[in-house]
Amino acid sequence: MLIRMKLGRNQQDIEYSDGVVRALESSLDHNSLCSLAEYLPDIQDLIEGVIIKRSSFVEANLSHWKLVFLLTEFTTALLRSNRPIMLIMDDLQWADSLTLNLVLRDLLGALGERINSHNFLLAGLYRDDWVLSEHPLYSQLERIRESRNVNVTEILLSTFSKTDLSEMVAAELRLPTRVVSDLSDFVHKKTSGNILFAVELLNSMVRDSIIYFNLKSRRYDWHWDIALSVKTGENVAGFIVTTLSSLPQETLQVLRILSCFGFHVELSVLDLLESSSVASNCGF
Repeated sequence: MLIRMKLGRNQQDIEYSDGVVRALESSLDHNSLCSLAEYLPDIQDLIEGVIIKRSSFVEANLSHWKLVFLLTEFTTALLRSNRPIMLIMDDLQWADSLTLNLVLRDLLGALGERINSHNFLLAGLYRDDWVLSEHPLYSQLERIRESRNVNVTEILLSTFSKTDLSEMVAAELRLPTRVVSDLSDFVHKKTSGNILFAVELLNSMVRDSIIYFNLKSRRYDWHWDIALSVKTGENVAGFIVTTLSSLPQETLQVLRILSCFGFHVELSVLDLLESSSVASNCGF
């Protein structure tokens, strides 16, 4: 976002991005900026001379509290103007205790009262049916609710009703709701109205040509006999696992290998896999 502001035509955006750069350069030395760029790669395009070291052991080389300090300084630089800032953290139910401690405990604690004195909004999204008392997020949420430095608003999102889902399917297929009612009822029954689950199921039905465009009738149609045999699992995670299991064995093997590298994989690794017997038929 800061890069787009810097290269854009809006003078206020340009001044804001320049202000963030000045704030970072005044609070962090060159080595610290390079360390920050390991986690926020756009920093190297934002500030001249910053180079990512591409260490395979970033987590081991950078101490926990050093990272807290760097992220605190970065967030503070963003908050130096009166612009509203929104940080979105999705799927918190899958975050480990180290990540939750880093962001929800240590980073917010380091920012302290500066959060309330600026236009800062942290939106954390999670599936409440997955966060039970033994989950690390549960204790973090309890602590945040009791904090005097953070104003907390909780919004509970319900699942889609049959009517909601019918309207969504009708809009996507460009058909009246009465025409898609059987299909939407089928999807609702399979997913219990979970919107992510419903979207994944519909996408898979399109991908497998269960839902297809009928050239003869000039509208979308579906194969009922095949749809009724679709296996979905008990939840969206189970459904995604089922979908992955249908991939070729070579592709699954590549995904297993790539998952060991975390959130970043060098192109040279992909080239190596493509040239090896492991992924000879995958084609990246």
